[in-house]
Amino acid sequence: MPKEFDIKKYAKLFVTESREYLRTLNESMIELEAKPDRRDLVDGMFRSCHTVKGMANMMGYAPVAELAHALEDVLGAVRDGKVSPTGPVAEVMFKGFDALEGMVAAVERGEQIGETPELVRELRTATEQAASAPKPKEKSAETPRLEPKAEAVTITVRLAKKCALPAARALTIIRELEKSSTILSSDPTEEEIDNERLFEEMIVSLEPGEKLQISLDRIAAMTDVDELTFTRKGHAPESWKGKRRIDSTLATTEAPAVQTVRVGMDKLDDLLDDVGELVIGRSRLVEKASSHDDLELQEISSLIDKLTSEIQSKVLSIRMIPLEVVMSRFPRMVRDISKSQGKEMELLVEGGNIELDRTVVDRITDPMMHILRNCIDHGIETPQEREKAGKRAKGMIRIVASKQQDHVLIEISDDGRGIDFEHVRKAAIRKGVMNQQQAQAALGRELIDLLFKPGFSTNTEVTEISGRGVGLDVVKRGVEELGGSVMVNTTKGAGTTISLWLPFTLAIIDAMLVSVAGQMYAVPMGVVVESQSYPTSEIRHIRTREVVQLRGEVIPLIRIRDFFGIPSEGKDTPVNVLIVQSRERRAALGIDEHLGHQQIVVKTLDRRLRKARGISGGTILGSGGIALILDTDSILGD
Repeated sequence: MPKEFDIKKYAKLFVTESREYLRTLNESMIELEAKPDRRDLVDGMFRSCHTVKGMANMMGYAPVAELAHALEDVLGAVRDGKVSPTGPVAEVMFKGFDALEGMVAAVERGEQIGETPELVRELRTATEQAASAPKPKEKSAETPRLEPKAEAVTITVRLAKKCALPAARALTIIRELEKSSTILSSDPTEEEIDNERLFEEMIVSLEPGEKLQISLDRIAAMTDVDELTFTRKGHAPESWKGKRRIDSTLATTEAPAVQTVRVGMDKLDDLLDDVGELVIGRSRLVEKASSHDDLELQEISSLIDKLTSEIQSKVLSIRMIPLEVVMSRFPRMVRDISKSQGKEMELLVEGGNIELDRTVVDRITDPMMHILRNCIDHGIETPQEREKAGKRAKGMIRIVASKQQDHVLIEISDDGRGIDFEHVRKAAIRKGVMNQQQAQAALGRELIDLLFKPGFSTNTEVTEISGRGVGLDVVKRGVEELGGSVMVNTTKGAGTTISLWLPFTLAIIDAMLVSVAGQMYAVPMGVVVESQSYPTSEIRHIRTREVVQLRGEVIPLIRIRDFFGIPSEGKDTPVNVLIVQSRERRAALGIDEHLGHQQIVVKTLDRRLRKARGISGGTILGSGGIALILDTDSILGD
């Protein structure tokens, strides 16, 4: 049937919308468990569940609708004060959210949605203590409508003809109006909306509250709302059409005309690839124009250069999303693991508004989850151990994100037991990584590096949380594949801080081009301090290593020819250097020639070349030549 075919087209939209509501449900439930008296949280969760149920009914996903309805019943009992959202009730609610997430994932994969009769029964059991009290009946077509009072007003909403999920949008409008006013009746009713009754417009009669204007502004700004009309007795109707107010009698300000469009990441990736090729073409055009004495060509080149930079900047900004998208997943995870281990802890998050490229945000999720698991399992002690050590019973985990030049620094710290180096030494000996003598001679940095080795774990038993030796290995590999780096600082008995240095974007960066033995290299501008040239008389040696002085500061000289094993032309000629700094480390990179600054499109290396030291990627220049991107972290760490 054509209708069924059309419905299936909106499965992707259902998945996206449902996941947003599920994220809200998880976040709100964590807060509600800590503060059971928060009525506003219960109301918001009820609206989210009801909306998911409405969307599922419209799409024909019966198991989703049934489970959402069961969750809705529990929330209704919580709202009526008949059950408390803590203990077993909270646990079964979280189980319900997880099951809904699994169903949404099945929709995304195009698989059949499994039913959950046992979980539905468990949810219904959670409300049995409230079963003796009669529940308020839902409004339906047969329910007598309340007689509007004298001050009652009528809201008429006409949805756009191309509205993808009219039932879900209608329920969202009702929930928005409930925030500010008392609804007397609606046509269609909520039950009719749930049963997918077709309608062209929606009429709601209500007693207006003080904040009705705010609700009307929000409804008028919704993308699927074509027209909204406000009518009260003795006054002319006031309307919004196309999100713009026609009659401004009621409000002092115009509703904001905010519009959003959902675009698949694959389309943004294709667009970014095209912009990358445009940047390369722009560089070639600028290079050709500069070599010809043609003013008109140079003017065209300058215009194309400017427009390309603007397009590039806008495309990159479209791909940027806040870190909060990742961080919002962690409170639930920390809560579940800490409860399973009998520990108490608090998670504080700062800097969630910092934006990164979508690719970076997606790929940093697993490394951050592994670090948090280690904080909970290895770092934070039990309440009894903490009290014996003079600490408060509840542990603290902090995630702090901040901007650092062209990188983002994410610090994940705990106030737990810290890394016990003696424990690491024993594990290294037990696993045959070191002998007794090597382990005793190993310094802290060497022992920390061991923790990032595949298969290395200090746990003697394998649990669901740790012990397999894959956690920190995944962190290091994942961060380095993004062009970032990992640092660890620890104090025994006080805690550990793991710092992740990440680029804002993986696509297009500013770089300094240099030449070494006829090969061009690119150095990211974020690490470049300045360029210098030193005669051989100013090059000194400290413990066989070459150093130079920069305004009184002694810094190591690393010749790129020597680093890559390229034959030297002799060390009697002046050395051109690029002063670079990565975090607290600074060095002078010895090169042959400075070629200038240029924006480059970052190309990843083949999998077989990713372990090459000193190289993080490559780029195609305007001339058509290839330049390798230097990895200053690995070079300075030499």
